Amino acid sequence: MLAKDFKMYDKKEFYLVIACVNLCLLSLCLFFFKNSFLNIILSFELAFIASFLIIFLSFKSYEKNITSKSHDIKATLKEPLFELKKIKKNPIFVKFYVKNDDLRPNSKEKIKYMVWFFSISKILSYVFLVLLFLFLNKNGYLVVGAFLLGVAILPLSVLVLTIKRVR
Repeated sequence: MLAKDFKMYDKKEFYLVIACVNLCLLSLCLFFFKNSFLNIILSFELAFIASFLIIFLSFKSYEKNITSKSHDIKATLKEPLFELKKIKKNPIFVKFYVKNDDLRPNSKEKIKYMVWFFSISKILSYVFLVLLFLFLNKNGYLVVGAFLLGVAILPLSVLVLTIKRVR
């Protein structure tokens, strides 16, 4: 599914599920953890913001790379990928011939794919998450359970939305 195919009601539904999961997990944190209200809110919501930033910037980076590469590709097939040969008897045998053996990327392609995966915005968002963790820990605001649940909001939201759509 392309980003352009993601309809507006799908986005609204996704953000509604994120908000509901956020409220449910935050209420669980407030109920189970006996730290101060401010420490729990800071750990939980800042972890959520950092993890959302990681996923959003990763998505934008991949989207930019894919759209830039899709303009270079021409959808022409010069020769068939397989051939059908009919033998004089009744059965038809399909023989597959390997037309392109070089499916393993060379070193230049490996570097290109590595640059795609390790974009600067993605690395900076991970650095932001680590610095946020260290900042909360140094100032005594860190509640580890709330921090972990704050990071888990988006995966749980995707799980809830997937289960809802399967039914």
